[in-house]
Amino acid sequence: MSETLLAVAISFVLTLLIGKFLIPELRKLKAGQEIRADGPTWHMSKQGTPTMGGLMFILGIGVAIVTAGWEEIQRGNFIYLFVYLFALVFGAIGFVDDFQKLRHHANEGLTALQKFLLQLAAAVAFTVLLRNYGDDVKVRARAMAAAGSDARMSGCELPVIIVSGSGNQGITASVPVIVYAKYLDVDHDTMVRAVTLSDLLTIHLKTGIGRLSAYCGAVSAGCSSGAAIAWLLGGGYEGITHALVNSLATGSGMICDGAKPSCAAKIATAVDVGILGYQMYKDGQQFYGGDGIVTKGVENTIRNIGRLGHDGMRETDKEIIRIMTGL
Repeated sequence: MSETLLAVAISFVLTLLIGKFLIPELRKLKAGQEIRADGPTWHMSKQGTPTMGGLMFILGIGVAIVTAGWEEIQRGNFIYLFVYLFALVFGAIGFVDDFQKLRHHANEGLTALQKFLLQLAAAVAFTVLLRNYGDDVKVRARAMAAAGSDARMSGCELPVIIVSGSGNQGITASVPVIVYAKYLDVDHDTMVRAVTLSDLLTIHLKTGIGRLSAYCGAVSAGCSSGAAIAWLLGGGYEGITHALVNSLATGSGMICDGAKPSCAAKIATAVDVGILGYQMYKDGQQFYGGDGIVTKGVENTIRNIGRLGHDGMRETDKEIIRIMTGL
C-alpha cells in the first residue's frame, strides 16, 4: 500500500512540474489543436489548445514505475515495465496522430482504421509479453539456470551435476525442473522423477550427436527440461513428445563455441524454448513432419537432430576453431 501511495505521489508531483515547463513550450511551437468545423460552435473556443500534453503524464508515470518497482524489476518481475511499455506504445500512437494533425493543419490525423489496427497490434503484443514474461515461474526457472552457469563459467568452485559429460547441461536439465517442482509443491519423489526424465532425455538426444559437436548441448538439455516440466504440469506422453519436438524445431542450430560466460545466455534461451514448446502444445500449436528438420514421430525428429549435430556440423566445428584461433 505504501509503495502504491509513493508511486502516485511521485507521478502527480512530476506531472505537475513537467507540465509547468512543457505546456508553455508547446504554445511557443504552436502545437495547437485543430477543431472540427462541423462541431458545436462553443468547441471553437478550444482552438489552439496545446496538444501532445500527454507527454508529461508518460514521463511522470515512467519515473514513478522505476522508483516504486525497482526491487521487483531486479528480481526479474518485469510486469511494471510491460505495463509502462503498453502505455508508451499507445502514447506513441497518439503522438503520431497529433503530429499528423499539426503537419497538415487539419483536425484529423490517423484514420480510425489505422488507429484501431495499431492499438490492436499493441494489445496482442502486450498480452503475449505479460503471459510469458511477467511475474512467473518461467522467469525464475530461466534465470536460476542461467545464474548457475554464469557462476560456474566465472570460476565458482561449487560442485554441479554432470549430464552427458557437461556441467552446463547438468544445470540446464535439472535446475528449471526443480524450480517448477517447488513452485507446484510436488513431493520429493515426483521431483526426482521429473529431473530423471529430463536427464535421460538429454542423454538420449546427446547420444546421436556424439561427444563433441558444434551443436550447443544446452539446447538438448533445455528442450529436455521443458519436456520434464510438461510432465510436471500434467502432460502425458503426447504432451511430452510435442513439447520436445516443438522446442527442438525452434532452438536447434545454436552453436557451441567453447565454455565461457556467454553460455549462461544460451542456457536461458534454451530453457525458454523448452517451456515454449509445451505452451505451444497447450495452445493447440505444433510443428508437423516436413516443417524443416521435423519428421513425423518424435524418434525420427531426434534422429534428425543427431544427424545435424554429428554430421552436418563437422565443417561448422572446424570453422569455429579457425575463427577462435584467428586463422
